[in-house]
Amino acid sequence: MSAGGGGVFDVRIDHPGLYPVVSHSFASVNMGQVGLLRVGDVHGSMSPKTGDAGVRDPSYLAGGQNVQSSVDRVKAKLPLVLSATALVVALFGATPLGNAAYNMVSFAKNAGKVNGIKASRAPKANQLLPLGPTRKFPSSVVPQGPPGPQGPAGPAGPAASNLFAVVNADGSIYKQKGVNGLNKVDTGVYDITFNRSIDDCAVTASVGGHRTGPTTWNDAPEGVATLRTFGQVVEVIILGNNGAYGLTVHRDFGFHVAAFC
Repeated sequence: MSAGGGGVFDVRIDHPGLYPVVSHSFASVNMGQVGLLRVGDVHGSMSPKTGDAGVRDPSYLAGGQNVQSSVDRVKAKLPLVLSATALVVALFGATPLGNAAYNMVSFAKNAGKVNGIKASRAPKANQLLPLGPTRKFPSSVVPQGPPGPQGPAGPAGPAASNLFAVVNADGSIYKQKGVNGLNKVDTGVYDITFNRSIDDCAVTASVGGHRTGPTTWNDAPEGVATLRTFGQVVEVIILGNNGAYGLTVHRDFGFHVAAFC
């Protein structure tokens, strides 16, 4: 135990009595620094008492021992204990056992260090930093290097949609891809047949015009498009204002339709 340190321990004493207690400083015993541990229901004290005849009163005896005599024996053995301690230090200091004990003490003092360098979870000067969960130092410790040369271009990806049609109001097709045919069923009702089933695709349609020449185009009418799918067929229904009371009716308007599969 280091100087100024302390500790707690349990002790069991089998016989009642008064027991002297001393510290590691044996020289203090000669100055009267002796504690008294009372065990059980016993009588007595550290100070000798004298009776009428000037002799020691046996009432201060406890546990079959004379307490003052025990203290005297401790004082008498003090030089022997100190001499034995010095001899042990002299003998074992230069032995492997002594070196091992010294190394153990040094290891305990250096338990939180690596070769004398402390560890830290945050970057600090003159302290070690552990690796992160990825087994690499954090970016705050290892700065990012310059970007490398650009790699070769990859292959072109597939088109956003291989199935689409730009349809005129009369049911004719302006542009298309993947369309097998178109049928204008009724006013504002168009059936477009694609070259594959589009039941598992996302299909969208909107009213709109398209370019008709280098500097001309047809106007986009005001209306909405709804649709439903069945196998390879998309049925598009165009709704527009009838001009009275805000009602909507089927109207022949141009539109765009696309399927994303």
